[in-house]
Amino acid sequence: DPIVAARLGLGSRAVELLANSIRRLQHFPQGLFYNIDHWYQYSRYARDVADAELVTQRDYVYDRRCRHENTGAPTLPFVQCGMEPLGILGAAVNEMLLQSYDGVLRLFPAVPDDWEGAFTLYAVGGFTVSARRDRSGVIGAVAIESARGGTCLLANPWPGKEVGATRLPSPTAETLAIDTSGRLRLEAEPGCRYVLQALGAGQTEAILYTGDPNPGPKSYHEAV
Repeated sequence: DPIVAARLGLGSRAVELLANSIRRLQHFPQGLFYNIDHWYQYSRYARDVADAELVTQRDYVYDRRCRHENTGAPTLPFVQCGMEPLGILGAAVNEMLLQSYDGVLRLFPAVPDDWEGAFTLYAVGGFTVSARRDRSGVIGAVAIESARGGTCLLANPWPGKEVGATRLPSPTAETLAIDTSGRLRLEAEPGCRYVLQALGAGQTEAILYTGDPNPGPKSYHEAV
């Protein structure tokens, strides 16, 4: 569902589905997810609590008074973890940031309006794409590296403006053609890297992202 929402351009809905998946399916702290979410039904409070499918998912793990409805046996944790959910969550985030499934690169096609961030991701066609979006929705310069060359089509993130492509390390930019669908066409050479940006936008400054390791437990609503 979150992948479908991203393909439809529904950024806020994709975030909601991602959040609910974590809240429903992350029960144990080893990083694996369940692939079903009916465990709340074993809670003694399933019929009495609002949003029980979210808030009582883990009761059967911690409350030894919980019983299986049919047998009355204790609901000791039954670990039926799967690899599908985590892969779906990761794929959904990628689809929110970059889409290329139909041969056209689309940058940040399904993110909430107030999201900011940056990515470097692989795309269909042998391209590696790096882009950044600020909180107001402005996309700065875009770097595209071609592994095997060929035509690269990019949904124009700067409508109404001329766009230049600089082949690194060359200091000059060539103006890219924009077709009737608003797509930029770059004829890339194998192993070359290009920087695309609206002409007249000024010099692009490199951004160095830093961070500190965070090895501690992660908490998100009911999930740890």
